Amino acid sequence: MSMRCSDWASDHQRALRSIGSSELASQVFAAGSMAPKVAAACEFVEAGDGVAAIGRLEDAEAILAGRAGTRIIAGRHPASWW
Repeated sequence: MSMRCSDWASDHQRALRSIGSSELASQVFAAGSMAPKVAAACEFVEAGDGVAAIGRLEDAEAILAGRAGTRIIAGRHPASWW
């Protein structure tokens, strides 16, 4: 199950299930890695007040069903974890 994690590569790493675009946009991501995906997802949900998801293409069906990936919700929503 691929998804965005907090505290990446540390002993405290946790898989992020969902988060608001406001909270996600305030975090720092590697420019050549997650930054473009996070920016695009935040722009998408803020433009249409919708939901976006980040995950592996192989997990597309599970992501759409809410069983994998990280969901980004427009606005302020607290993070939830897998």
